[in-house]
Formats: sequence, C-alpha cells, structure tokens
Amino acid sequence: MTPDFPRLFIPARRKPLRIGLVNNMPDAALRATERQFAELIAKAARLLGAGFPTLTLSLFHISEIPRNPEIAVELAATSADVSTLADASLDALVVTGGEALLPDMRAEPHWAKMAALIDVTVAHDLPVLWSCRAAHAAVLHLDGIERVRLPEKLSGIFQTDMIANAPVLRHLAGNPVSPQSRYHGLDADELLAKDYTILTQSAVVGPDWFTRRASPHMLFVQGHPEYNAEALALEYRRDVRRFLNG
Repeated sequence: MTPDFPRLFIPARRKPLRIGLVNNMPDAALRATERQFAELIAKAARLLGAGFPTLTLSLFHISEIPRNPEIAVELAATSADVSTLADASLDALVVTGGEALLPDMRAEPHWAKMAALIDVTVAHDLPVLWSCRAAHAAVLHLDGIERVRLPEKLSGIFQTDMIANAPVLRHLAGNPVSPQSRYHGLDADELLAKDYTILTQSAVVGPDWFTRRASPHMLFVQGHPEYNAEALALEYRRDVRRFLNG
C-alpha cells in the first residue's frame, strides 16, 4: 500500500519532480555530500512507492566559495552556478552546510550570492531544506537571527525530542537521531520570538529541526541529515590533523 503522505510530497501530476542541490561543502567532502543526499532522495522516492513521479537531481554551486582550482573546474563542468537557479524550474531545493571562513558570515566572499539565493527561494515559494550552516545563513538573512559560538565543537550523534507536529514528521518512527558537527548554534527563544516553530530539540543540541511561519515550505536543520556512518569519523580525523598541524 502506498503511504498516506501529505499532498505537499505527492503532486497531482506525473511529470518528473526536479530537486536542486546547492552543495557548499568543502572540497574534501563535496562529492560525498552529493552522493549522500542523492541516496536519501532516491530512498524517499522508493518509500513513496508506485504512483510517485520520477525524481531528477540538478546540481548547483556558488562559484565564490574558495576552491582548489581542479575542483573549481570540475564543478563548472558538472553543476550550474546558483545564479541560474531562478530559471531552473525546480520543485524543491536542498542547500547544504559549509565550512566557516570568517566569524561573520556576512563578510565572506560568497555572502551576496547566498543572500540572493535565499531571496529567490522566498520569491518563488520554493520548498527548501536548509542544512547546518545554510540554516544559520537563512535565518540571519531572513530575520537577523545571529548564530552563537558554542563553548566547544558539537560533534556526534544525538537523540532529539519531537515537540511539535508537522507534515515532515508524520512518518518518523519515534524521536529522530541527529548527526551534529558544528561550532555554532541558534537560540531557541530568539527563534520563537521571530515566529519560528521548533519541531525537534534536546538539551545538548538545542533546537534542531524548525520551520518559519512566513515560509511554511522551508525546513531548517542545524544538524546533517545526510551523514552516513563514516562522515563524522572523517570529520573527526580532519579536525585532529588540523590540530596537529597547528
């Protein structure tokens, strides 16, 4: 039997759904992140079952993010610059996290392009998953909510509690487990004051999944929903190497 998913996820049409992926991850994690999200999207299509339209994945990048020259050339050949996204006829979008370059995101070389992307998604009422640092950028640009530096890096897999109802939570079996890898967090009271709804949280993680009343098709996630079993271990080894190298 096909699950009774919300209408948001089962359009009344049969043409392929086009999902966009804006990949902001650093060079070493770029292809792994692309593969992880592609696998999750494909799995979601299988779970929806017969009658669900075919999914296609369209890749985008922000060319202003500093890259190894070889990676930059590869990206230009395999994905489109995010400035073309408004004309891409997407049905939904995923925007990944990325590596912090400066304490203030608004001073980073790609901030103008990121802010323009956020504006495009609002103007087109596009369903978006903002993951990790992309969620921080989105709430900063939309509502001036500043991220807060944590006493130490939050890294690991944590149990969170569902504290609100939303269609995106309907088919979760129990409270979600959330992979986290970040130096910053968001204040729950400030999110609530700016009319966000917190869906999942924990004492350690803080607010994890949340939505914005003014943009109901957006889902913000402070963690990394795409991470597989190896991703956190690879990040931990990277951090250790950086510490040893000063």
